[in-house]
Amino acid sequence: EGPEEGSSRVAVVADAEEEEAAAAARGKRPPSLGVREGAEGTFALHVMSGRTDDPTKTGSGAILYPWHFSEAMAHDSYVGSTKYTFTTYAPIAFRCLRQMLGYSDSSYLASLNKLEGGTLGAGKSGEYFFKTGDGRFILKTLPRREAEVLRSVLPSYHSHLFASRNTLVGRAERVASAASSSEAAGEKEGGGYPDGVMRVGLKTFLARYLGLYAVELMGKKRKMYLVCMENALARTQGLSPTCIYDLKGSKQGRFVDTKKEKKKEMVLKDVNWERSGLRLRLPDFIYRQVAESLRRDVELLQSMNICDYSLLIGMHKQQGASHGYFWCSIIDTLQLFNMKKRSERFVKKSVLGQKDVSCEDTMTYAKRFLDFALLKVFQPVDVHATYDIGLQGFEGFV
Repeated sequence: EGPEEGSSRVAVVADAEEEEAAAAARGKRPPSLGVREGAEGTFALHVMSGRTDDPTKTGSGAILYPWHFSEAMAHDSYVGSTKYTFTTYAPIAFRCLRQMLGYSDSSYLASLNKLEGGTLGAGKSGEYFFKTGDGRFILKTLPRREAEVLRSVLPSYHSHLFASRNTLVGRAERVASAASSSEAAGEKEGGGYPDGVMRVGLKTFLARYLGLYAVELMGKKRKMYLVCMENALARTQGLSPTCIYDLKGSKQGRFVDTKKEKKKEMVLKDVNWERSGLRLRLPDFIYRQVAESLRRDVELLQSMNICDYSLLIGMHKQQGASHGYFWCSIIDTLQLFNMKKRSERFVKKSVLGQKDVSCEDTMTYAKRFLDFALLKVFQPVDVHATYDIGLQGFEGFV
């Protein structure tokens, strides 16, 4: 049985080394990476090396029980005379993810205290986007169905991110990189990681979900759901994307007429990418790592019955430079291939006679997405040739 409502119990492994020794004595040494299944359906998470008395702080070997992914903590408060209920979902599970990505509680809350925007996104979802003042996080409204999807897939998503940690990215390199980034860009621009929290490089391109919340006003039956994500296009090393692409691997309806489009931050699509002739050039050994990570990410999404996701690419090309910089993330990963999507596919293909439509079953979608990414987005080159440099989302590839 789980804890009482609002509880935040967590079992603690006193020390990672002791657990390793105990496992070795039993003749079964646990894997050194990611999440492993423990007794009674628990999951042992070695968040980072080190030791702490607080199980949810960086360095503990915490055990997350199944209810830590499903719990919800509600708090009533007032704005003037208006009462509202604020709900935080899976607080400990999300806190472990934030700690792994280098965000302490204090820096996370400080960022969320300064929100900008509240604008409609570039897509058709009709959801609102807020950006923190330091540019590190995006807060996005969600329909209830997508919030429920995130809650249901959270254990698998959590395990996938922890299993994607790259231990080859050394502590000294991470600390030095964070320090230099902080000096160059400053915390306001999202370049550094305050409070001395160490960031772990991940070999995954999945969007980084950091928190899920709901707000309900007194007398209103409808909740407003909010998800906090790492900004996949955050200013990095003093650079910001000058061109943004949303790529799905399809052609139907995937062109933006730049002459008619008047938006300041224009997001281009697949046909624009193909016509541009652009490729992200990577050394061959990095390309192989990228291909493997993309396949793992897409296999996970397919296993969760997710479709309609996109490869978000941000690009910055300095004048006169032979190479460019890029940002990369798989976004919109909360859409199930449900009856609504099946009906959409039937109408577009069978009734309207459209070809190469975006909406496809998960197997077809995954294959098309990977083929496009590995053949038309990324390009392997000799290690001594000129190549492009990955920034946000590429910390785990060395």
